[in-house]
Amino acid sequence: MNIAKKISRWLVTILTFSIIILTGYNSNPSMAASNTQVPQWVLSPPPDSASALYGVGERSSLDQAKKAALAEIAGKLGTAIKADTTITASIRNNQAQESFVENIKSNVANTEFSDFEVVNIEQGSGRYWVLVKVDRSAMSKNLRFKIGQASRELNLDFSDFNKQTSLKKARSGTALQEKLDQLKTYAMTLRAIDPAYNVVPVFDDARSKEQQIRQAKDSLQVKIEYDDETWLLAKKLESLLTDSKIKVTSKGSRKGKTVINISSNVKYFNILKDYHAKMIVDIQAIDEAGKVLATSNHTISGVSRTSQEMALEQANIKLANRLSEQGLLESIGF
Repeated sequence: MNIAKKISRWLVTILTFSIIILTGYNSNPSMAASNTQVPQWVLSPPPDSASALYGVGERSSLDQAKKAALAEIAGKLGTAIKADTTITASIRNNQAQESFVENIKSNVANTEFSDFEVVNIEQGSGRYWVLVKVDRSAMSKNLRFKIGQASRELNLDFSDFNKQTSLKKARSGTALQEKLDQLKTYAMTLRAIDPAYNVVPVFDDARSKEQQIRQAKDSLQVKIEYDDETWLLAKKLESLLTDSKIKVTSKGSRKGKTVINISSNVKYFNILKDYHAKMIVDIQAIDEAGKVLATSNHTISGVSRTSQEMALEQANIKLANRLSEQGLLESIGF
C-alpha cells in the first residue's frame, strides 16, 4: 500500500482520539435553540489562522457533536503530518518509513493536547451543531515541554543503559524503544501544529539511541546449560531464542557470557502397567557478572506404556508446551 495513503488513513483516525483528550475547554458557551435551519457559522466557519484551528461537528448528541468537531481538526493535523512525512519518505527507504508510520499510529493517541474551546453550540430538531477552537500556541507550548521532559528522561535512561550487562540491556530495550517512539510522536505532532519546528535534532538523537539498542541485542550471546533429563526442553528454548533473533552458542562454547541454566530432579515410578516420570525443573537466567536475574520453577509429570525414557520425554514435551503458552522467554528474564 502507498506509504502516504497509510499515513493519511491512520493519522486522521488517531489524531481524532488525541484531540478528544484535550483539557481545559470552555464547557459553558451560549446554546441557542432553532428549528432545522443550519447555523450560518456552520456553513461559513472561521478560517484557520496562525493562532488557532477551527472544527465544526453535527450529531444527534452534544458529546458526539464535539467529537465530530475535534475530528475535523484532527483531519487537518493529519493532512499536515501526511505532507511532512511524504517528503521524509522520499529520502528514506520504504521499510524504515513504514515502521515509523506504525509507531505514529500506536502512539499519537497518547499525546496530550491542551486548551481547546467550545465556541458555539446550537440545537434544533434533535441535532446539535458545535464549533470548536484549538489554540496553536498552547498546544505548541505543551508539546515542547513534553519533548524536553522526555529527552531529559531518555538521556538519564541511556546513561544507566550503557552501564548494564548484556542481558539487562536486552531486557530494557523494548521499554526504551517505546519511549523513543513517543518522543518522535510528540515531535511530529508539534511539526503539524508549528511548521517552523525542526524535527531533525530529535530524530537524529532518537536514531542514535535506537542504534545502541540494536547493538546491545546483536551482541547478546546466550549459552544454555542443561542436564541429561532436560535436553529436549533446552532444544525448545534454543528455538524460541533463535526466533527472537537472540544468538545461542553451543553448550561447551566459551562465547556465551549470558547463561540459561536448566536443572532437574526426576523420580520414576510405576502404576499398574504405566511408567511415570515426575520432574522438578529449575530454570535460571544468569548475566555475565554471575548475577541471577530470573528464576522459574516447575513440576511436571509424563506417562508412557512403553518405558521410563518415553515417560521422561513426554514430561519434557508437556513442560516445553506449557512454558511456550505462558511466555517462556518472559518467565526466564528475556
